[in-house]
Amino acid sequence: MAFDRATACVFHLMRVMEIGLRAIGRSLNDPSLDPEKNPTWDAILKKCDAELQKPKAQRGPKWRDDEPFFSEATVFLRAVKNAWRNPTMHIERKYTEEEAREIWNAVAAFMRLLATKLSEQ
Repeated sequence: MAFDRATACVFHLMRVMEIGLRAIGRSLNDPSLDPEKNPTWDAILKKCDAELQKPKAQRGPKWRDDEPFFSEATVFLRAVKNAWRNPTMHIERKYTEEEAREIWNAVAAFMRLLATKLSEQ
């Protein structure tokens, strides 16, 4: 934003989202979602959906104890992936400064939400 490069800003915001994506992936306790193996957004979202569809007693501890949090985080990730992440990372879209600011605010809200329950570790 400081250099008046709105599209580049959104690109980097999507990288920030990947930190949150990986934190959610770790909360699923699934070795196939190892961040070192660079799991895709789709792989993590599919596991999130599967976890939320399980009966509460069969979910992982974090997911069992706070369904509203994980439901909101999953919906947010899917919305960002479809609206901003894919078009940005696949060079399909350019953004105005106003759009970049709106995305900035949305990413900040998402990361604040995650920070209430998850960590990078």
